[in-house]
Amino acid sequence: MVRLYKRGKIWYLRWSENGKIRKQSTKTTRKEVAEEIRRKREEELLLGRTIKRPMSVNELLEAF
Repeated sequence: MVRLYKRGKIWYLRWSENGKIRKQSTKTTRKEVAEEIRRKREEELLLGRTIKRPMSVNELLEAF
């Protein structure tokens, strides 16, 4: 489940993925827009799509 919360004026998303807590800014101050972004993120997670992040230098070195 993806949760929506506010820090200052900006809305953020928070969810658990593979045992880790993930956070993402919606980059909006409007709750309606943030709620739509939350719904899309939750749908992506249910379909098995995850956020790809760049590999760290250590991860790259371990891969080779």
